[in-house]
Amino acid sequence: MMTRGYDPRENHARCDVCPLFRTTTPVPPIGSADAELVIVGEAPGWQETHQGKPFIGASGVLLDEMLETAGFKRSRAFITNSLLCLKGESKIVFADRTTRSIREVVKKKLRGPVLSVDLSGRLVPREIIGWHSSPRGARGLFKVTSKYAKGNPGGSVGPILSEDHLVLTNRCWIPVKELRNQSLVLGRSDLIATGHVALSGSGEQVVLGSMLGDGGTPRPKIGRAHVLNISHVYTSEDYLRIKAKALSGLSPSFSYLKEPSGSPNPQWRMTTRATPWLGKIAEEWYGPGNKRMVPRSLRLTPMMIAIWFFDNGYMRFNKSKAVKGIRGRLPPQPCAEFATNRFDKEDVEFLCGLLALHGIFGHPRYGSGWRIQINTESAPQLSNLIAPYAPPSMQYKLMPEHRGQYRPEFYDPDPPVTFWDQPIVEPVSSYGAKTLFCIDVEETHNFVTTNAVVHNCRAEVPGKLRPAQFTVRLLRAAPLA
Repeated sequence: MMTRGYDPRENHARCDVCPLFRTTTPVPPIGSADAELVIVGEAPGWQETHQGKPFIGASGVLLDEMLETAGFKRSRAFITNSLLCLKGESKIVFADRTTRSIREVVKKKLRGPVLSVDLSGRLVPREIIGWHSSPRGARGLFKVTSKYAKGNPGGSVGPILSEDHLVLTNRCWIPVKELRNQSLVLGRSDLIATGHVALSGSGEQVVLGSMLGDGGTPRPKIGRAHVLNISHVYTSEDYLRIKAKALSGLSPSFSYLKEPSGSPNPQWRMTTRATPWLGKIAEEWYGPGNKRMVPRSLRLTPMMIAIWFFDNGYMRFNKSKAVKGIRGRLPPQPCAEFATNRFDKEDVEFLCGLLALHGIFGHPRYGSGWRIQINTESAPQLSNLIAPYAPPSMQYKLMPEHRGQYRPEFYDPDPPVTFWDQPIVEPVSSYGAKTLFCIDVEETHNFVTTNAVVHNCRAEVPGKLRPAQFTVRLLRAAPLA
């Protein structure tokens, strides 16, 4: 409890003694000065500054959940911040994924390394080689966020940039004021490089194969981004950790579930770090009512088929049997199935068509749920196709002649790449910054902010690629809008 009679709001009324008073709006505390509980944050965010109330963004949603769990109402608490104003500084993302304000980086001449994007679209660490500040003048300011960025009830995170600052898009480097907004009704929007992690190669295939099998991207609570959860029975821990190797770019963590819901056996669960890229995957894989569906843009690879089969498939041999008119008995015949009970008949038929492109023919069969019954003639083809991806705990799902072909290097992670997303650009009018800050970065000459990849302060760097030249080479790795 605070000292009785003291009310920080009295000091807030005299906040003009601080030099920041002229460049931003202080956020006063709320609640009774005699409250039983005092909650102190570090500093208000963008939404708090613009609405004049503490803890109303994503942190406020989390605070409400914690208070509810403790049986405490927000109205019974005094809520404030150790700093009552936002300095108006966009964040730079460092290579270790921590963030620092650009003002601090420039003022202290911090060197990094910061996160940057190379010519192949990969996220790479690069050192800072220059620090700059300049008067804002008459330049307008814009907040840049994107469709799948981590949101909160008041808006999404993103940097505030001057109108002439160059942002990396799938067309070229474009001044922020010229970005084609996601909210436009007519025409295509641009795609911006967000700097958020997306996986390619083995990591992307493990994610998509797991979405067909035992993985899922559950709908997050307000203010949270999507994660990927994958659960397997406790005897398949090595298989789950092999998956984690391919997903290392998403920093997966593990938990042991002794009594998991809906399963009689203990399980291991892997949960990845949240990223907007998984939000895009969730939108493609979940329909109304959170019903799982197969996106029609899906194209199966051998690795995806293997992950799907190891998660939800089986291989067995039917007993040998006598055939009328033939002397002797037929040898045991292989029988393979994919469990597809998460999907409807149309999805299952679509998956049958995708398998057929790999010479694996089957048909939908309905029992307790939909399944794909693989034709006897195609079972050896399936077993041979997935054999290089079968770790020791999954060898039993192969035909005997295909066992022992495991290639662990197929699960080596590919370098994470930047996620491309549709931009949402909003003019910022109530922002009092008079000085703008920027940096120069070695080799790549760009750096990652909280939701956009922006160019050096200096558009031209002697002896280096100009923005247009860089873009021509980088766009080979960028998607179409």
